[in-house]
Amino acid sequence: LKQEAIASGIDVIDLGVGDPDVRTPDKIIERLKSAVHGEGAHRYSSYSGLPRLRKTFASWFEKRYGVSLDPDREILPLIGSKEGIGHIFFGVCNPGDETLLPDPGYPVYAAAATLAGAISRFFPLRSDRNYLPEIDEIQKLISPRTKMLWMNYPSNPTTAVATEDVFRSMVELAKDNRLLICHDTAYAELAFDGRKSVSLMQIPGGKETGVEFHSMSKTFCMTGWRVGFAVGKAEAI
Repeated sequence: LKQEAIASGIDVIDLGVGDPDVRTPDKIIERLKSAVHGEGAHRYSSYSGLPRLRKTFASWFEKRYGVSLDPDREILPLIGSKEGIGHIFFGVCNPGDETLLPDPGYPVYAAAATLAGAISRFFPLRSDRNYLPEIDEIQKLISPRTKMLWMNYPSNPTTAVATEDVFRSMVELAKDNRLLICHDTAYAELAFDGRKSVSLMQIPGGKETGVEFHSMSKTFCMTGWRVGFAVGKAEAI
């Protein structure tokens, strides 16, 4: 139906996929053109990513968030952040383990849990709470099989932005219940009026309790390039 509408000349606004509708900046495209001629550009890369790339992510992270990360133990380049989001379930959960997911939330969380044999437990994000998690409600869902707690701020699809206080309360919850926080922050740089989103890594204990997923896709309109990275707890990375 969409293709028929486009073919008939209708200007369709597609809300089905989070795909930027502006092109990748020319500076990035030109750099790619020169890079494809480089030595080793068309070979397998290492599983941990190029050391120079990890160091560049670490440098950006310290400049952006004021947080120092070990590029060899606390950073992992990804084939888009979705690769990390989908695969971390297999590294953390055994079949029958439980994960806590926001509702509404990105469908990949529940899909990846299902593929790993994990059970999804959903906690609501309500408009009267500005789409922020309610600790008491989450606490009631935790069982001895609970392994992971997912957050996503700035939020898809609600656009809510979490404060440092929200992250602090979630870190304390994770410590008390031995949970791994997974924070999907693909939309970190899409903020308005000078507002800056918060990183889980900025919170005391965040680096010890969580993994955070970053993406080039939304910030630089590079969805098809498949570049992202994960940072945080060294054992989980």
